[in-house]
Amino acid sequence: MWKWGWRIGAQVLRVAIVLVIFANLRDRHDALIIGILGVLYTVIRTIGIGISTMLSNFALYIQSEFNLLSRHIADDYFESGDRADLWREAKQMVAELNENTPPMQVGLGIISLICWYEIFSSVFNWWPWVSL
Repeated sequence: MWKWGWRIGAQVLRVAIVLVIFANLRDRHDALIIGILGVLYTVIRTIGIGISTMLSNFALYIQSEFNLLSRHIADDYFESGDRADLWREAKQMVAELNENTPPMQVGLGIISLICWYEIFSSVFNWWPWVSL
């Protein structure tokens, strides 16, 4: 429970920082530039999270296939303590990675929505003939 509390708290803090930054901007140009940079930040972080999750799950799958082959050919190497410990550690690391991603994804989604709102409000304030 505490792990989730800290993760959610960290995301709330990130969202609060973004809101404070946008609340203190006075110029529309600055809001537009900061909004675009915020969207780029969220896109890059989301891609990084997706790639790390995919690669770790793929590596775990390949290792499980090697373990299955090792058992089928009656390899005693798999039963050694070092390799079994490494396998447990790898499974635990992937489980922790998959557990950490939902709060980060929700926080990045909220930050992205805030940035898009600032971008569109800045752009439509420049064009007086367009009204929302």
